[in-house]
Amino acid sequence: MSRVHETLENIDTANCPSAVIGRSKRLLVANDLFQSLIPTSFKDASNRVQLIDQRADAVLATALDRVLAEGQTADIFSLPVKAGEERPAFVLHVVPVRRAANDIFSDASCLLIATSVVRKEAPQASLLQGLFDFSAAEARLVRGLAAGGSLSELALQSGLSPETLRTHLKSVFAKTGLNRQADLTA
Repeated sequence: MSRVHETLENIDTANCPSAVIGRSKRLLVANDLFQSLIPTSFKDASNRVQLIDQRADAVLATALDRVLAEGQTADIFSLPVKAGEERPAFVLHVVPVRRAANDIFSDASCLLIATSVVRKEAPQASLLQGLFDFSAAEARLVRGLAAGGSLSELALQSGLSPETLRTHLKSVFAKTGLNRQADLTA
């Protein structure tokens, strides 16, 4: 456990709330930054760690199930969590524990790492690609929407048809667990 705490403290230096989730889908250990998100953003319920944002929680439940089912081959999964009255917006990364990390995190299935979202300007397309596994075209579309563009404006700028952009948008919704453009841009 001391190696687990040391690893989480190293993540602390990057100002990232983080926690280790066990095979039971419950919190094994969390750093102080993650602890400060309980109960405004998270709760450690009897069946699994949960998000207060119900839409994001449904996506988290699916991600935790996938990590347990796929084990070492599971992909990193990122999901947006919208701001609430007492909580800021953030992106939650579900990072499966793999290979040598199993030596440190013995009963762990994954790490949860929360990345704060501070909206100063639209995020770079490369950041969006990395966070959500978007294609380059999807990331450009999301960046354009976040910057205040409409689908028709972005279609004119890119030379693509509005139907093509709608197809990209459907894929973005599937990858983020969202279903409204307003939620995506927020």
